[in-house]
Amino acid sequence: MAAHFLRGVHISERAIQYAVGVAGGCIFGGYLLPHGFFIEKYKRFLQAYKDGLPVPLSPQLRRHVDAVLDDAAVDAEERQQLRFFTAFGADPAHAGETGLRWGAVVGLPQTFAFANAEDVAASGFVVGGQKVAWQSREGALLSHGLCLSPAGQRFAIARELSLARASHVYADGAIGTGAFFVTYSLGRATNRRMGFAQRPLVLRLMLYTLVSLFGIALWTTVTDLVQHYRDSQADQAAAQLGATYAWGGVEFYEKMLERNRALRRLLGDAGERQYSAYGNELYMLRTPRMPVTERLETLRAYCERHHPRDEVAPPATGPDAEVAPPAT
Repeated sequence: MAAHFLRGVHISERAIQYAVGVAGGCIFGGYLLPHGFFIEKYKRFLQAYKDGLPVPLSPQLRRHVDAVLDDAAVDAEERQQLRFFTAFGADPAHAGETGLRWGAVVGLPQTFAFANAEDVAASGFVVGGQKVAWQSREGALLSHGLCLSPAGQRFAIARELSLARASHVYADGAIGTGAFFVTYSLGRATNRRMGFAQRPLVLRLMLYTLVSLFGIALWTTVTDLVQHYRDSQADQAAAQLGATYAWGGVEFYEKMLERNRALRRLLGDAGERQYSAYGNELYMLRTPRMPVTERLETLRAYCERHHPRDEVAPPATGPDAEVAPPAT
């Protein structure tokens, strides 16, 4: 009955093209909204709160931010487009970009306040809703992985700054919209060439399903490749700010792998599904981010080429420690 009804419905070619154009615009807008009109809502979603109030950046972390902005030669006008805040969780995050009228927000995790194992234990940090036995092997590994030196923190800030300054919002929107138009064009051309318009509805649905799967595969492949390139460029941009940043990046990814390995054990079956034995994040069918081990080895090789260990002062530790200047 449904098939008989659909055969009686006639939609003009112009109406179809208009609908496809509107759909493409909606897809592009879907990428822009969280980084534009809704960026403050996105920031409030990521914001860390205590007693119902946003957690402010510590004075020490604010000094790190200012130092990174100086080292990256960010001018006063562009600084007005950047807003830093304390984010929940253990990973830095950002939204928007400095080239947009709405600017960019950069979230620095609460864990940047941890200077040692005592700070971690006193923070009330929980895993999977359960308290952590910090004296255990897994607890000690997690505690060590959560404590970053000022050099590691500055690398993380510089990395997120590089991503926030890149033109990724429009590019992501163009990729999603382009994949949609390619999918539509392929389905339309196949439909016409093979005469599927006169075939049974079931065959047409099979065609549209296969074409849609191709479009999804195209979108995910291009998106992942572009994101891998961005990750690599952001790491490189941060490392090029000096030896302290470069070796801080090595520390940052080493600690991330430690943290992930600890979470893999503490979370049980869920942890084994989420993290590999090396500490990389696990995904199904795709790899939306560069593996942490690959990023670590790339940075380590860069440091060995350009900043051998004997040229760099040992990383400072503690919440009030100053970062040693890069060797010249």
